[in-house]
Amino acid sequence: MLENGIIRRSTIPWRFPAVFTAKKTGELCICVDYRELNKLSKKDAYPLPLPEVQDRIGGATVFSTLDLNSSFWQLPICEKTAFSPGPGMGLYEFVRIPFGLAGGPSSFQRMMDHVLDGLPFTMVYLDDILVFSRDMTAHHRHLTEVFRRLLDNGLTLRGSKCIAVSQIHYLGHAFSACGMAPDQYKVEAVTQFERPTNAKQLRQFLGSASYYRRYVKDFATISAPLNALLEKDSCFNWNSAAQKAFQQLKDHLTTAPVLASPCFQREFTLFTDASDKGLGAVLEQDGKVIAYASRVLRRGEKNFRTIEKECLAIVFATKTFRHYVLAKHFTL
Repeated sequence: MLENGIIRRSTIPWRFPAVFTAKKTGELCICVDYRELNKLSKKDAYPLPLPEVQDRIGGATVFSTLDLNSSFWQLPICEKTAFSPGPGMGLYEFVRIPFGLAGGPSSFQRMMDHVLDGLPFTMVYLDDILVFSRDMTAHHRHLTEVFRRLLDNGLTLRGSKCIAVSQIHYLGHAFSACGMAPDQYKVEAVTQFERPTNAKQLRQFLGSASYYRRYVKDFATISAPLNALLEKDSCFNWNSAAQKAFQQLKDHLTTAPVLASPCFQREFTLFTDASDKGLGAVLEQDGKVIAYASRVLRRGEKNFRTIEKECLAIVFATKTFRHYVLAKHFTL
């Protein structure tokens, strides 16, 4: 790190503790505890995107994912990050952003958005870059432009990524010309989750499962017995309703459909439904599902008449999918 210009010797009159940990590859990784510095740091409000890749890849048949090499270490940083690897090893400070700083992810995302600004065939989430094209000729041109941008900004890539393939795994999803499906490797981790024995474990399961809620019809209604166990002053009592909901979510994720990519030049169809427990909505186009949405009824809403619940479902659906149907003709 010293030879590569990642760190340098420091004379700053303070330091933060550091330890070495081993990676899966056997390589050593240095971890610095910046918790006290993070408490005093001014937070960067730049948002980290959760990109709606599904909305932008319609018509794409060729995909590539690129990963920056030691991503954060490619962005310069001011001083005041001094640390000591151990007794007698001296004092050092980072010249590039270290992992663990509160503003690191936001600053890095800002840089990447600036570097790839104006390239509609790319999406970037931190150091993961997705390039998508309609055909191989266009893809070659798009990759060339991305490589040029990265080179002009002095950024380097890892060599172990997927280039020019028909299906790609990105942010927990599998994308292809057919649309979007859950990454089976990620889904397997959820379906193999053992029965939660406390609220913390249940929150972990629901957090992982909820990431794929757009694939599951009536997700909110199905998961309601589980969320009831997390309510304030509620005793964690795993009952038959919770077990049924737990298994149903696993089953739905295992059989999740491929969601179609939307075409904003064609008309959308919106289906809505209401029950005594919740509201549901399905966004379709040309008979293909684009996304599911749902939520449980609030206490006061449960007293609504049937017609009022149906109207509430329409309001919920149009708000949830407003960026698809706003100022456009659609079928309800």
